[in-house]
Amino acid sequence: THIIYTHHTHARTQFELEEQLGEGAYGVVYRGKHKPTSMEVAVKLLPRREGTADEETMREIQVLKKCHQENIVQVRDR
Repeated sequence: THIIYTHHTHARTQFELEEQLGEGAYGVVYRGKHKPTSMEVAVKLLPRREGTADEETMREIQVLKKCHQENIVQVRDR
């Protein structure tokens, strides 16, 4: 399973969203399927923000994308 970070508009065209898995400070996570590949994924929808909050979110995503360990879900964005 992969986790995808994206904004709402992109999610609707690229992913089939199923049930909500969780919700937190950085957004809502859904079970989903990537339409072009049929890959099962977790999709995290991010609210559009300005300034520091958005920068922190993007920094978190960049760090997680570099993590390749069996106990960490692989992160892909957009």
